[in-house]
Amino acid sequence: ALIAMGEEIGAEMALRTFGHLLRYGEPTLRRAVPLALALISVSNPRLNILDTLSKFSHDADPEVSYNSIFAMGMVGSGTNNARLAAMLRQLAQYHAKDPNNLFMVRLAQGLTHLGKGTLTLCPYHSDRQLMSQVAVAGLLTVLVSFLDVRNIILGKSHYVLYGLVAAMQPRMLVTFDEELRPLPVSVRVGQAVDVVG
Repeated sequence: ALIAMGEEIGAEMALRTFGHLLRYGEPTLRRAVPLALALISVSNPRLNILDTLSKFSHDADPEVSYNSIFAMGMVGSGTNNARLAAMLRQLAQYHAKDPNNLFMVRLAQGLTHLGKGTLTLCPYHSDRQLMSQVAVAGLLTVLVSFLDVRNIILGKSHYVLYGLVAAMQPRMLVTFDEELRPLPVSVRVGQAVDVVG
């Protein structure tokens, strides 16, 4: 997932591989796949990934369920995605009696509305041309700790979640002059146009 997260074609190929692992893999592999899906699509809530994670948030293995719910939060972090927010509200009602699952749902809801939509966990800048290594390290710290979610995050070491702070970046741009007065600047906003081909 770490290799594939940088470009679209690799991410699509990895998605197919993860699908096979989820269906035919051993229980330890199935617990890791939702975290890999989250790493491929941090702060980029694609429908196919959200649907897969939503399906496995009701899994019989509680650790697959915990990781899937947290991965939903990572995928939608800082986007205020309405569909994801509705999924998480339904999950909160479904898991109302289970404190561990409810904790994961609340965590995912907090990530989805990160900074009221002004922050992101995506480690890339400038249309995926620059990667923040510090942000990736923060994401990996938390995701590796979720490989043993029952003893680390749901145990006494939940403070490991603070590793996500290293990956948080603002989604806004404010320009100032030398005297720190606001400076009006025209800026291009939106998706970069692919000019190859």
